Amino acid sequence: DIRVFLPFVQDNDYILKRGQENNKTPLYIAPEVYNGLVSDKSTLYAFGKLMYNLTQNDTMKQIALQMSDENPAKRTFSEEVPYYRVSDRKKALRVKRVSRIEEEEIKRLIYSPNVGQDYIGVIGPQRVGKTTIVENLESYLRESGIPFIHAITGSDVISQTLQLVSDKISKDLLDELMYCIEHVCKIDTISISIVEALSSIERIVIFVDDYQEAPEGLRVLLKRISELDKSGKIIVLCFSIEEFEEFSRKIYIEPFTIDLTKEIVLNSIGEVENLDTLANWLTLVSSGLPGLVVEYLKYLYENDILVYRDGKYYFDLDTIQDVEISDVIFKNVQGYLNGKERYISILGQKFSESELKTLESLLNTNLDISKAVSEGIIYREYDKFRFALKQYWEVLYNSIPNEERISLHKQLATIIDNPEKKAWHLETIGQKMSAARVYLRNIYERMQYYSSPSLIRSLIRHVKSMIGDRVSYSITKFEVELAERSEEINEIRDLEIPNTKMFSYYRALKSYLLFDDDDCIATLEKYPVGYGNLGTLKRKLLYLRSKFERGQRRDKFYSETVEVVSKLDENNYFHAKVLVEAYIFISNLMTTNPQESMKYLKMAEKLALDYNIAHRLPVIYNNMSSNASSFVISMQYLKKSVETAERIGLPARGFFARLNMLYHALYSGKIKDFVDGIMDVRPKLKILGLRNEIIYANILEAYYHAYNFEVNEALEHINECVNVYGDNSSKVERIFVNFIGRDFDEVKRLLEEGDFETNDERIKDVIDILKSLDKEDLPVKWEKYVNSQSRLFREEILAVIGEKLAKASPNLVKKELESLEVKFILDGTLLSLALLYEGYGHYYKTIGNEYKARVYYAKSATIYRDIGLTNAFKRISDKYDISSEKFKSSVQAIEEYGYNELPFEILSSLRIIDTEMQPETLLNYFISKIISLLPVNSAYL
Repeated sequence: DIRVFLPFVQDNDYILKRGQENNKTPLYIAPEVYNGLVSDKSTLYAFGKLMYNLTQNDTMKQIALQMSDENPAKRTFSEEVPYYRVSDRKKALRVKRVSRIEEEEIKRLIYSPNVGQDYIGVIGPQRVGKTTIVENLESYLRESGIPFIHAITGSDVISQTLQLVSDKISKDLLDELMYCIEHVCKIDTISISIVEALSSIERIVIFVDDYQEAPEGLRVLLKRISELDKSGKIIVLCFSIEEFEEFSRKIYIEPFTIDLTKEIVLNSIGEVENLDTLANWLTLVSSGLPGLVVEYLKYLYENDILVYRDGKYYFDLDTIQDVEISDVIFKNVQGYLNGKERYISILGQKFSESELKTLESLLNTNLDISKAVSEGIIYREYDKFRFALKQYWEVLYNSIPNEERISLHKQLATIIDNPEKKAWHLETIGQKMSAARVYLRNIYERMQYYSSPSLIRSLIRHVKSMIGDRVSYSITKFEVELAERSEEINEIRDLEIPNTKMFSYYRALKSYLLFDDDDCIATLEKYPVGYGNLGTLKRKLLYLRSKFERGQRRDKFYSETVEVVSKLDENNYFHAKVLVEAYIFISNLMTTNPQESMKYLKMAEKLALDYNIAHRLPVIYNNMSSNASSFVISMQYLKKSVETAERIGLPARGFFARLNMLYHALYSGKIKDFVDGIMDVRPKLKILGLRNEIIYANILEAYYHAYNFEVNEALEHINECVNVYGDNSSKVERIFVNFIGRDFDEVKRLLEEGDFETNDERIKDVIDILKSLDKEDLPVKWEKYVNSQSRLFREEILAVIGEKLAKASPNLVKKELESLEVKFILDGTLLSLALLYEGYGHYYKTIGNEYKARVYYAKSATIYRDIGLTNAFKRISDKYDISSEKFKSSVQAIEEYGYNELPFEILSSLRIIDTEMQPETLLNYFISKIISLLPVNSAYL
């Protein structure tokens, strides 16, 4: 007899096609499937129909009818059906599950999670019933419609996430997750995508059984997911025999009481005449551990110590007196106590095939575990073997003489390559400090090759737990350097670092990372001299960087930093690390001289590539983009910054570059790309808690609204920066937003209040101009600013107060307009052109050429319309009384371009180039056009 059972995961079209065929083989399909309403209940229906046709037992038939009700809502399922009810023949006992009070506590936590308390350890000894609780809870969640993930490996988390949310997330996010199914991804990168994907559902539970033996990568991934989830939607349940520091909440599973033992007996075999006696005996000999209760109950059942007569069971207490309790569990193990296979236990409760081969080589013998596997003493779990019971392992391990065990552990610690297992062998024989040194070497190597920061942090926590209250210089060094590298400064906020000379550099660096420049400076002034010349130079450079952050003028630091550089050797790795920081710092000091700044960034890039100081490359490329002479080349650097950050598993380091790409999108007039990009990046920034990047994203959104004359919306974003993130430096943006919106009264009020702060000299110069809006020295201050080569706010000033400036200095205004027009056309920054053309209108209006003024006002309005800033289009049109017939699309010709128009575009653009243009600017323009219009990745001069 053949029955076909197709669960709902099968292809729906295939199922319907089979249902329409004239099949001799019965096919069971739930009625709602034909309406496309497939769910778990559809599988229940098919399984119920199958059961009904396979049994003659009335109890089973009744259960099957409940499962296959025509109404999906009325279908119920009883997971456990005792075998003795199906047939009169005696079969192996199938023990019925019982509900535990701990399950109810866990259910309450699932329905009422607390943010920060959702990484839950469910702890109990082996055989206390953890796996049964997992199965009961998963069955309950399945019936309740609450999605869950059962994780054994990191790939399980990704693949099951995709199964749950693939139809609810964006294509980009789907592609990110799919990529990590097929390739190896860093934990700190993929965890962001998983959290963002799972945020699309109301609640999700992740189960991990045997957490103490879960792969380190899985534990770190889950902990990272829990840390990133700020919504409380993701609950991680870790079932473990050990307590772990990372558990934010702990639930302890208690052994069975006599009443629970009674319940499991009644549910499994039915009525027992002397039930109290049986339950007392089972609870006593098992110590209330359900796994052992089950083993003993099966033993009694299968060996006829539980005798069935007159419709009930009788417990033969006299017979059990002659049974050795140890024989019940360990009868299979006894045969190994004097054999060579007992040495397998020296590898631990869980071991790999390669470890087994290493042990065979060490003992010069073959160890055959096939018999132990067939007898259920050892079983295979993916690519590992493990003892089925801890008690099995303990008996075999203790059968090896102590001196021999110690010798084997020492030898294996020398031979085995796996650092974790090497350290375990040392820990097992009490050599904790030697084990700690193994971990420290492993941490150093992982730092060198950019292993996942979360994984490294997990190893650091383990070493700290091993050494107790001892303060380790190496651990302090690794913790502070890892925080600097990953930009996760909250990890070191509570780190206690001694105020001594030995620890002073990392104490100062911690303060610097936490923006506590006063403490950093105080520490370095107390301990200015390090251990050796390099230690002193590192301190000097950090001191200069911290003083600079306090708002000192740039020219004060250049000569001192160059002096530090002169004492360092590029051919020494440790010197090169300091040189990279020094070159980046010097480039920041020279932002008003882009060519010199770029020179130092190139020097930093070379050293970072030569010595694999890869975590500084995203910053270097991001800063290079600011100095690039062309928009397209700038975008290439930003892409390299993001790609490098992703490649080395430090996604946080790529977000400033991502935001700078959105900055370019905004000023290029790619408004849809800008809005879509902000919507995509914002949740990731909040997941990571990147304060500075969140502030920058808000500032960008504020300016987007300001340029569209939506000042109130812009101010909401500024206020979020100030009120939510405590960024007082953002207060100055209120002035600029109101200035763009032409609210001069509010600008004056804010300037008079003076409730803002900034250390940026360029911003100070712009503020100085705005303070002179109604003063005679306005043209003088503006001319000084124009000659300073600063790029900040130049087109905005011309758009808003260009008329005032043109009346005072018409020739300088015209020169500035023409210079900026060349740059904006070459860069393709349409929004900047829209602002500039309004300034052109002011200039021509001032010199009395009304016709040209209206032409340029119309050009400005046209660009606003074409790039999608419709409110700005309306405001400019109304303000300057521009009629609709004046408008002609500014982007239509660009959209019609193909590769064959490249020469025409370049030649037509040459009309705006004057004889004074720098050759490098012209060459960069040609390169940018080649990159933007031809299928090439890069071009070189």
